[in-house]
Amino acid sequence: MSGGKTDGSCGHQRVAGAASEPGKVWGGGAFPAEVPSSRLFPTDFTLHSLGVILTRLRKPGTFLLFVRDLFVGGEVGLLGLRPQEMEHIIVTMERYHLDFDDAY
Repeated sequence: MSGGKTDGSCGHQRVAGAASEPGKVWGGGAFPAEVPSSRLFPTDFTLHSLGVILTRLRKPGTFLLFVRDLFVGGEVGLLGLRPQEMEHIIVTMERYHLDFDDAY
């Protein structure tokens, strides 16, 4: 994470502007420490977006390490939509005036 600094007490990267209390990382809360990885389910859209970003930054190895650590060797799940469910995205976009990525 660029622009972050290490916490010192737990080794996590601190988000710029996060609370300065030990254990308070990721924007002021201890979210990663309190939620088991088996209860995390990012979308396939998120995974693909990270792949696009990291490969554009010429860091394909970082992307593969991320995938291996979280999904292959870890317990993080992955959510995705079937083609027939895309209509729900469009309806949500129109109802709440969202972009595609926000509605997904």
